[in-house]
Amino acid sequence: MRRKLSTEESLRRYIEGRKLWNAFDPIGVADAVDDEYEFYITPSLRLVSEGKGVEEVEAYVQWVVHDRMGFDRTEEGDEANHAFAKKFVEWYLASWPGTEV
Repeated sequence: MRRKLSTEESLRRYIEGRKLWNAFDPIGVADAVDDEYEFYITPSLRLVSEGKGVEEVEAYVQWVVHDRMGFDRTEEGDEANHAFAKKFVEWYLASWPGTEV
């Protein structure tokens, strides 16, 4: 059963998602620009709230980093993208399972 979030909870979940994206920081500017990854938070939250797993979130992150931001694929980059996707899914499942906005 899904639980609808209050406005306050929804905002808190969004802010936590932003913190995760800023910690991931594929461009390396989060210390100077707090909202650099703003466009990617809601789609990431949507994926995990729909029950998508690490693979689907990782595919989205790969698209963001390579297609949207234009970074070349590297083994190190792919590992970082996978680690971030895993962390994002684990965070959601530990903190916000079964919730919707």
